[in-house]
Amino acid sequence: DLATSRAALLLPQQKASLTRPVTAALHNLRCCTEPWPAWCNLADALNVAEQLALRNIASDRLPEIQAGQKIMHDIYHRQDERGTWAMRAHELDTLDFALQLHTIQLGLCTQGELKDSIQAVQRRVQQALAGNAPKNARVCVGQIGIQAQTNKSTQAEVLQ
Repeated sequence: DLATSRAALLLPQQKASLTRPVTAALHNLRCCTEPWPAWCNLADALNVAEQLALRNIASDRLPEIQAGQKIMHDIYHRQDERGTWAMRAHELDTLDFALQLHTIQLGLCTQGELKDSIQAVQRRVQQALAGNAPKNARVCVGQIGIQAQTNKSTQAEVLQ
């Protein structure tokens, strides 16, 4: 039944299917192996982590998650401006910690909370790509946002 499944925690295999690609993406970004898909995967994970934190799942760690998002923003702009995906040690540490927090969140959230968080990311990205992001918003657009778009720009990031 729908209510029961929304209230249930993620099953171990569901959590693993969400964390494995993120772990691989961080490794790939670190090694500059297929960095663009890796960047998108990490952006998605951190966007969902932010939404989960806003739903009071590790909400006390929102600053660390947002620090990870800022690193993603910086990486994107550095690659755009200089053509390099290279990261500094403190950036790797910040990303690794933010992603560890997301893994913890996945162990604490219900299936419904996760679904709602993913949908919130999709709506936020759609609004940003439509030019409706708040001034000074930093929106990293990964595949979740792109999948939500139909016949719209697939730009990597919107900054206002």
